[in-house]
Amino acid sequence: MLIWNSWLLPQQHPASYSKFKHIQLVESVGARPQVFDELAGLIYSYHARSRINANLLTYLGYPQVAKAVKGDQRPKASNPETRKAHFVEILACEFACNCLGFEIPVLRLRYNPNPHQSMKGDDILGFRFPTNHEETSCVLVGEAKYRGSFDTDSVEDAFRRLSESFRPHPVSMEFVATILDLEENRSKAQQIRQIQSLLRSRSPRISNHYLLFLGTKGSPRDPFRIVQERQNVPDNLTAVNIVFQDTIDEWINTLFEMEIEP
Repeated sequence: MLIWNSWLLPQQHPASYSKFKHIQLVESVGARPQVFDELAGLIYSYHARSRINANLLTYLGYPQVAKAVKGDQRPKASNPETRKAHFVEILACEFACNCLGFEIPVLRLRYNPNPHQSMKGDDILGFRFPTNHEETSCVLVGEAKYRGSFDTDSVEDAFRRLSESFRPHPVSMEFVATILDLEENRSKAQQIRQIQSLLRSRSPRISNHYLLFLGTKGSPRDPFRIVQERQNVPDNLTAVNIVFQDTIDEWINTLFEMEIEP
């Protein structure tokens, strides 16, 4: 994708972290026009109406979600903070899929009961499904944050949420399985419920992975120091910080307002 090949490029950061993998991605100057259509399309896709019958969602106990599947759910210009939060969450999901090799079977922003606010629950829930009985299943949970100015509290809050996400399993797993059932992808729904059961039993056949994803204007001097200083940092943690240019707010608004044919 042009996002990772032309626009957001890896750059060495002076901070050194030994307890997790750290990746810094920096906006390439002048590359925004190349990725505009791709990003605008992703934003629309992540907020597009669902094919699922709203009556079924109501029947299954998701009445607020049922209201959210009836149209374009992109936040309006009156909610700029929500737009920025959703934008970074979309980038985090695409990074999980395209750079870490996870599958995200349900785009949760399509089911936001209030498009003017960020959704509750796991920002990112991804899977690597085994192709044979001897392989380990992998589950990824991720937290995405946008901050115009870096603050340690946001990183600490996101890390705390990640640390608590497998107690015993991510809270969004049953919702994802339900959506897959309604989409008639019952085999994938069954796989997720099997993984859910294995997580409850703390099976060694499951590998837990974590993604901490931060977007800021300018490069923080030491973005994940608060994590490095923790005694108990989970295995398989990837921490990513994106360095945006100062004009990112206006550009995000332009992306969200792009007219796209359904």
